Amino acid sequence: MGTTDDHDKAQVLPAGSSFAMSAGSVHSFFADGDTIIQLNSYPKDDPRPKM
Repeated sequence: MGTTDDHDKAQVLPAGSSFAMSAGSVHSFFADGDTIIQLNSYPKDDPRPKM
């Protein structure tokens, strides 16, 4: 993992895969075709301002 997006270093994940990353790390996503993704997080990790 790094701090820049690099398509050549991305990991290919087969359909049905799951992947976890630590909070605070750089998160990137690349898709070469039709793709559906599901993102989950904990409310305490949400960086958006609270209303």
